[in-house]
Amino acid sequence: MKNKFYILLIIVTPLFLTSCGSGRKDNFYTPANALLTLSPSMIDSGDTTKVKIKIYDIKIKDIVVKVRFPSSLSYIRDSSYILIDNKVKDAGPTTISEETESEYSYLIYYFSKSAFSKNGEGYLSFSLEAISNSSKKDVEVDIDTNNPEIEDSKEFDPKTPKFTPQSSANIQVGPQKLEGGYFFSPKHSFQPLQKHV
Repeated sequence: MKNKFYILLIIVTPLFLTSCGSGRKDNFYTPANALLTLSPSMIDSGDTTKVKIKIYDIKIKDIVVKVRFPSSLSYIRDSSYILIDNKVKDAGPTTISEETESEYSYLIYYFSKSAFSKNGEGYLSFSLEAISNSSKKDVEVDIDTNNPEIEDSKEFDPKTPKFTPQSSANIQVGPQKLEGGYFFSPKHSFQPLQKHV
């Protein structure tokens, strides 16, 4: 009986270990954690929204903060800063990738852990401007390890962004059609759809 138990244990243990893979889903490892919020979340073309990213629990020396947003939005130059221990510091992105033919644009920031508070926490903020209407889409953030062997300005390639979102927030640009023949506009509230004859 004891021999049968050992044989069963040998068979089951590898199966259990195999099922506990390291896929980046629920409990995946990240160099740091992030929480992204934005306000307002419904805007018209020409309006702006402010994005705020809480960066915390930094585990390594150098990180890359990647932000992805729909091409209906455009980054407002010189709007980036980080808030650490109630002190504001400029934090312009090293890379701004806004290609007209792409569905997404990217902002890439490089930070050292020493730039943050002693508990490895800080807030990155910047503004985006709506340049065209679009349905609900996400603004997303992903934090990766900064490769010290590659120059920062050359490390990111928008064709192979290696992007897996850790946190995101919805944004709606322009009127949104709702059920019941109504649309929502950030500036004009709920209005019935007008039929053109």
